[in-house]
Amino acid sequence: DRFFVNYADGLSDLDHNAYLDRFVASGKQGAVTVVPPPQSYHLVDWSDDQADALVPLADSGIWINAGFFIFTPSVFDHLEEDSDLAVALDTMMRAGEVLANPYEGFWMPMDTFKEKQHLDAMFAAGDTPWLTPPS
Repeated sequence: DRFFVNYADGLSDLDHNAYLDRFVASGKQGAVTVVPPPQSYHLVDWSDDQADALVPLADSGIWINAGFFIFTPSVFDHLEEDSDLAVALDTMMRAGEVLANPYEGFWMPMDTFKEKQHLDAMFAAGDTPWLTPPS
C-alpha cells in the first residue's frame, strides 16, 4: 500500500506515474520531491562580521522540499500525537528510508500574495503547465 500526500500550496507538472514508479523501484518507505528554490534571494557568505561573498540562492546547490510525497503506511509509526509530518519525515530520512526525487520541471508555491497573483496571471493567460497531463 502506498499513498500520495501534498502540502496543497504548490502547483507542479510533476508526472505522478513516473514518480510512483521510481518510488516503488527504490524500495524506500517514503519519497519527497525536491526542487531548486524559485526565489531570487541571495545567500551571504560571512564570518567575523565580514561579508565575503554574495551567492544567488538558485546557484547555491540547495534543493527545497516541494511538498509532494509518497509514503507507505509505515509513516504512521513515526508520527506522534503532537508532531507534524516534518518530524516523521526527518526521522525516516535519518534512517535512510526516504527517496529524494529531484525535479526541475514546473513547480511554484503559493505561499504569498505575490505568488498567487503570478499564478492567477498565468491562469488568465492560459499558461497552465500544472493542468497538462504527463506525456
